[in-house]
Amino acid sequence: MAHLARKRRARAQSRVTTGLGGSEADRRRVQRAGISAGGGFDANALAQAILAQQAASAGGGFAPPTFLETQAGQEFLKARELEQIRLQQEFEREQERLRREAEERQRIAGLTQERDIEFTRTYGIDPVRAILLGRGLAPDITGSGRFSELGEMAGIRGRQTEVEQALRKAIGQREGGSARISEQGVEGLPSAQSVARQVQFGGTDLGTLLSSAFGVGNRSLGGGVNPQEFMRLIEDVTPKGVF
Repeated sequence: MAHLARKRRARAQSRVTTGLGGSEADRRRVQRAGISAGGGFDANALAQAILAQQAASAGGGFAPPTFLETQAGQEFLKARELEQIRLQQEFEREQERLRREAEERQRIAGLTQERDIEFTRTYGIDPVRAILLGRGLAPDITGSGRFSELGEMAGIRGRQTEVEQALRKAIGQREGGSARISEQGVEGLPSAQSVARQVQFGGTDLGTLLSSAFGVGNRSLGGGVNPQEFMRLIEDVTPKGVF
């Protein structure tokens, strides 16, 4: 009976190994591998022998797939690729932001320099208008709307105080008088005719200051007068032969 059982196991192993290919000797080695130490059928040993025989038939050794060849590995690679794309896009956005900021700083610096030049040019011939320019006040009066986004010039408040004090003295107001430079232009001015004597005898600088103040005028009262009109008003009250 034991002899018959061994024959049946041998025929079963033969059926399993028939499709392996290779030589008869190879198939016999697989069959022997499937017999346990006790003479019984060992399925694990047979499976390992079959895998080894298939690998040998393919001309190389058998190796399990690497991590990157698995589905988890492919998902990892995809996630890493997406993260690299995100980081690259973030880097490019940051570079673009820095580029725009640099361009904006350069533009503001150019405007500031342009305003400084305009202030220096204007202050000697039209000091009140220059103060408005430096303060960023009444751009419609000064024609300096392009500088409206700039802050005040450094030290402009001190310059304004000096001009206002000189103006009050020129028109006969005491310290703390009402004449002042504001968003409205120049507030607290008397009539042009009332300062005719100062224009006549005050010298060039005083005449320039008064012409500037009345040229800007107070826009809430109709605005100023141009230099030609200002001088005509002065002449109207000046005795002939004096001017």
